[in-house]
Amino acid sequence: MEMVEVRSWKKDIPWLVALGVLISFLFGCATAGPSWQQASEVYGDFHKERLGQKYISVSGEVRRSMHIYWAGGMSVYDVLVGAGWVTKDANTRTVRILRGEQKLLVNVDKLLAGDERQDILLMPGDLIHVDTAPHAAIGRLIGGLVGIGAQAASVAAD
Repeated sequence: MEMVEVRSWKKDIPWLVALGVLISFLFGCATAGPSWQQASEVYGDFHKERLGQKYISVSGEVRRSMHIYWAGGMSVYDVLVGAGWVTKDANTRTVRILRGEQKLLVNVDKLLAGDERQDILLMPGDLIHVDTAPHAAIGRLIGGLVGIGAQAASVAAD
């Protein structure tokens, strides 16, 4: 009788996770949450159809995504404070503002360090989106892949 070695695929889970991360980077899907393009499409349509030019919207990695009634002299800092500030997973180097067809970037780190040029005065209808920081997006992705691997291992063990 011939002996055949049976190799368990469970040993390959760390390699599968690493492969998933690599594929995610190659295909640009390592960010969590909606992309900037998706956010601008969704909130842009909402602004045009429902709110007119009276509000500013803030979304993404903030404590409370919301629509804020515009008042003259409002700045990026004011709106972020109104939204409960950014989360720990926020990319504070590239906070995006969509103003019609114009896209502006604000570096909140520089703003907090005293660079007043970063505190842009907002206009009615502006959309502010705070992206997820790359390290947080990667952590969420790996956590999801590990969870999937654990579920697969659990199913295989049954």
